[in-house]
Amino acid sequence: MQNKCNKKGVIFIILLFIISTLAPVIHSTYAITYNSVVQYNGDITYDVYFGTTSPPTKVLSNQTETSYNPGALEHDMTYYWQIIAWDDQGNSADGPIWSFSTGENQMPVAIIVAPSTGDKKVDIIFDGSTSYDPDGYIVEYLWVFSDGGTGNGSIVTHQFISSGIFTVTLQVKDDDGGVDQTVHEIFINNHAPIASIVVDTQYIEPGDTVTFDGTDSYDPDGDNLSYLWELSDGTIIGTEAVISYTFTMSGVFIVTLTVTDDDPVNPMSDSSSVMIYVNAPPIADLGFEYLTIPLGIPWTFNGSNSYDPDGYIVNYTWDFDNGDVGYGMSIDYMYWISGTFLVTLTVMDDNGAIDDDSGVVFVLSPLLIYPLHSSDNITKMTFKTASPINIIRKVNSPEKKLQLQLFPPRPPSNPFPEDGAINVSTDVVLSWECSEDNPPDTPIVTGETDGKIGVEYMYCINPVVDPDGDRLWVFWDWGDGHNEEWLGPYDSGDQACANHSWDKKGTYTIKVRLKDDYGALSDWGSLQVNMPIITISYNPFLMRLLEKFENAFSIRRYIVEHDVQYFRLT
Repeated sequence: MQNKCNKKGVIFIILLFIISTLAPVIHSTYAITYNSVVQYNGDITYDVYFGTTSPPTKVLSNQTETSYNPGALEHDMTYYWQIIAWDDQGNSADGPIWSFSTGENQMPVAIIVAPSTGDKKVDIIFDGSTSYDPDGYIVEYLWVFSDGGTGNGSIVTHQFISSGIFTVTLQVKDDDGGVDQTVHEIFINNHAPIASIVVDTQYIEPGDTVTFDGTDSYDPDGDNLSYLWELSDGTIIGTEAVISYTFTMSGVFIVTLTVTDDDPVNPMSDSSSVMIYVNAPPIADLGFEYLTIPLGIPWTFNGSNSYDPDGYIVNYTWDFDNGDVGYGMSIDYMYWISGTFLVTLTVMDDNGAIDDDSGVVFVLSPLLIYPLHSSDNITKMTFKTASPINIIRKVNSPEKKLQLQLFPPRPPSNPFPEDGAINVSTDVVLSWECSEDNPPDTPIVTGETDGKIGVEYMYCINPVVDPDGDRLWVFWDWGDGHNEEWLGPYDSGDQACANHSWDKKGTYTIKVRLKDDYGALSDWGSLQVNMPIITISYNPFLMRLLEKFENAFSIRRYIVEHDVQYFRLT
């Protein structure tokens, strides 16, 4: 300590120096404090010297405060400081030169908080905010991802495009340039895609084409997909999302779709399959297009011409158009009511496919036919019938009348016998001179020949003609499975018309036939119509056969629309 004297006397100044810490933290603010003990009541000021050289340089003069903040200190450095105190008389006291050294810079500590697994193409958070610097603060965060990505900041997000194991490196730098880094490992999953197949049909015939649609397939990670379509024998039938394939052979085929994602490291696949049943349907054939059979007599319906191209028929079903149904390849059936019926045979093959064939059946009451001459002397005929009797007889001239006497039917003793018939005996006394009944003329059909589906057209026969002048009925076959059954009666010479529309495109043959009062049938008349033009044909042999059904004798007696079971001539 230095003592100084002035004119007023000697003043003793005692300086006391205190540093705030013996080991200051680098880059932190710490004050150097000091004080003085004086034997003088005047004002005291201080000069402060501080620096890294000795003696230090003056940094403050005439300071009345008793502390000094040198600011942030550098690492690994020796600092010098000194205080000189002054009284208001100009006396001073010099403190010693003090010194202290700072330690080396402590490195920051890098810390990563993040999951160890994750999914592709999803934001994953990587948190480095818990990193710290023991003797300062962190000024920089640098992230490096092993897939080539980088980032800055204490918290970042990142997406991995492919699957696999990736490393994430965080490097931190403190305010003194100290650096630390840490590495985090993460496994990125690749989820398998989901294969899905949509088909327009699974049940087809040989030669049919099926469309396979795989566009409902998807990848949970959003990857692009490749497509591979295969048959069960390994045949590749397509590589697009949607394909079409034509099956030429019968059988059951398994079609498999395999979808694969485009992950470059670990591509994943998934498969889905669908079964396609290729079956040629059976062919039903009941053996006729038109058939005329007698009432009350069993008739054999034979479907043996039906067949299945790639298997066998397991069921034959007959529909007789009157509520009755029968089963079997061949079946005997008897109609009890006269009329026109559309008989249908439906066949099913071993794979469940069906086909049907239909034919028109004319069921006629039996004709009473007996070859008589003018010299024949038959005066009585006894009929047994289940309904009232109509006796119809033609003569060859108006003056030769049919002499007819009907006695009222006798009530049956048992109106409902087990066979279902009602037996009524009627005595008929006849005398005649007879002639042959001539069939009606072949009808000529007129009307629109080129039309549109869904539009109703009128077709006419103008006129209907019977050589004998008999009344006439008209049977219309429209060629599409629909018939108009025996419309009438019409007088010979009248115009007969009917309306019809077709609901499918094609070429159709309208066939028309006339029937007179006595059952004589004309030849078939026809007219071809186009909706639009498609060529079809019909079997003329069957039509000619129908024209020959009766006319076996010179005399023909026809009982119309009654259930005659048998007759006896006496």
